[in-house]
Amino acid sequence: MMAIRTEGVRGLRMIGCALRGHTAPWLSRFHHKNRAGAGYLILTGAGDADWEIAYSELTDHHDCMTFRTLDGLKLHHSLIDNFNDDGIEPGPKKEKGRTYVYQNVISRVLSPFTAHGDHTEPFQTEPGSGVYVYRNIVDLRRGTYYGPPDSPNSQSPTFDQPTKMAMTDHGSPTQPNYYVYHNTFVMGQSPFRNYYAMAWGAHTHDTVRRVFNNIFVQIDEPPVLNVTAIGPEDDFQADGNLYWAVKEGPAFTGDFFATLRKSPTAEISKKRYAPGWSAHDRFADPKFAALGTTVDEPVDFRLQKESPAVDAGVAIPTEWPDPLRDSDIGKPDLGALPVGVAPFVVGPKGRPAKENEIPFGSVPPNIIIER
Repeated sequence: MMAIRTEGVRGLRMIGCALRGHTAPWLSRFHHKNRAGAGYLILTGAGDADWEIAYSELTDHHDCMTFRTLDGLKLHHSLIDNFNDDGIEPGPKKEKGRTYVYQNVISRVLSPFTAHGDHTEPFQTEPGSGVYVYRNIVDLRRGTYYGPPDSPNSQSPTFDQPTKMAMTDHGSPTQPNYYVYHNTFVMGQSPFRNYYAMAWGAHTHDTVRRVFNNIFVQIDEPPVLNVTAIGPEDDFQADGNLYWAVKEGPAFTGDFFATLRKSPTAEISKKRYAPGWSAHDRFADPKFAALGTTVDEPVDFRLQKESPAVDAGVAIPTEWPDPLRDSDIGKPDLGALPVGVAPFVVGPKGRPAKENEIPFGSVPPNIIIER
C-alpha cells in the first residue's frame, strides 16, 4: 500500500519522480477507512537521514508522508495533491533535526500539516531545530472526496469535504517547532474553531512557533483570530501577516484586529515579542493577479505592483533559509511570491537540466509521468 517504505536509508535523493497512490477517482476517504487499506504514500523508518525530495509529484492517496524518525529532510518544488487524510507529517516534537518544506504547491489535502501521538513531556530542543515551512503555495479551495453521495443528485457536504485547518494533530501530541513564513494560504471557509492563521495559532503548548509574513485568504467567510497560547510554556510569535475574505472583505469596516490586539494574552505576548502578536498584521485585498470566488475560475498568486502585501513584512532572521531573499527589493513582501518574481515550477517539468544530462523530453513516457 506504500510507494516508499524504508529503514536505515541515508542520503536518499528523489528528483523528478511521480508517486501515485491508490486513490482512483471513484474512491473516497470512506472507502479507505472502511473498505480498503489506508496508509501512507511514504513511510520512513529508524536510521533514515539526510533526504531530499524535489521536482516530484506526490498525489492520490490516503496519507502523503510521515517522517517522524527521519533526521533531516528537504522537500521542495513538488506537487502534493489529493490526499483525503494527512499530508505532511513530521510527527511530534523532536530534540533535534531540521526539515525544510519550501516552494511546493499543496492542494486538496484534508490535513496539510499534522502529527500523531500522545502528549509528550516537555524537553529542551536543539537551537534552531524544527520544521521550516516557507515560500509554499497552499491552495485549499477544493475539498477532498470524503464519501459517496447518498442520491444521484446529492449535494451532500460529505461528497466534497473541505479542509478546515492548515495544521492539526491526532491524539494531542506536542507539535514540532514550526517556523512558518512567506507562504500563501487560500481556504474556502473559516478554520475549525476560528484559529488564528488557519490554525497555525493552535496547538502551541511546549513548542516554538513563528508565523510571519504570510498571506491568508478565505473565500466564503471572514477570518477570525483565536489563539490557544495562554502561558509561558507557549513560545508563540506571529506578525506581519495579511488576511482577506474574498466575498465579505470589501464590505468590512472597522479595526479587524481590535479584539486580538486588546486581549490579555496579546499583552502577555509582548514579553517574548516586543511589538506583540499581530502588531503589523493587516486586513486587505492582496491583489493577486487573479483569484475568483469559485474553484473553477483561474488563479494567479503573483502580486500586482499596487498590492498592500508589497513592502509590508517584518524582518526575518537571516539564519532562516529563503531562496528569494535577494530577489525581494526593499522591505519583505508578504506571501510566497515577491512582486516581480516569476512563479516557481513544481514537478518533473520544473527540474533544472544539468550539463550532459538527457532532457526530460527524451525520456520514455512510461518512466516519467507528466501532467
